Amino acid sequence: MSRTRTLPVIATALCVMALLVGCRIENTPRGDNSVGPGGGGGGQGGGGSVTNNVLVGSWSSSTSAPDPWNSFNGGMGGAGSGERLDFAADGTYAYVMVGASSVVEFAIGDKGSYEVNGDKVTFYDRRHTFENYKDPSASFSDRPMDAGTASFRIETDGSGRKTLVVYGVDSSGQEDVIYGPMQYQGG
Repeated sequence: MSRTRTLPVIATALCVMALLVGCRIENTPRGDNSVGPGGGGGGQGGGGSVTNNVLVGSWSSSTSAPDPWNSFNGGMGGAGSGERLDFAADGTYAYVMVGASSVVEFAIGDKGSYEVNGDKVTFYDRRHTFENYKDPSASFSDRPMDAGTASFRIETDGSGRKTLVVYGVDSSGQEDVIYGPMQYQGG
């Protein structure tokens, strides 16, 4: 793979690593009147169902990458990138992003619980994993992360296909994409 095709994969990996350690998600204390674990009205515990939640389901994107869930197995082979974000009705979520080139092969994972309030999603009890298949010494697993809130939007194209973007706003007021765009895969 040429150096010009490798650099975007590395840049994407570095950006995702930075955002997953909490750089772009607004820190948020638990306990507003959100829909989330426990079904709403504060969402203070695990369990329960998330009612009227437009995020529930599986969302993904890829550019020739293998299924992200199968990438935490010691390597990927091939080149490309992809991400998948699953929101469960019980108020838990799991995210994985994979990327591969001739220079780097990695998988990034983020999991925890979430609450939805309008067009905002708050992530709690977050744990982060990074697997670097070409440099295992750079890998880590199950690292705690701060809770945080981000905005989201779901767009529907002319054929009815839904696309999710989860984003924050940077210091200049510009949208800063955290997850996505990802298309709805079902749920």
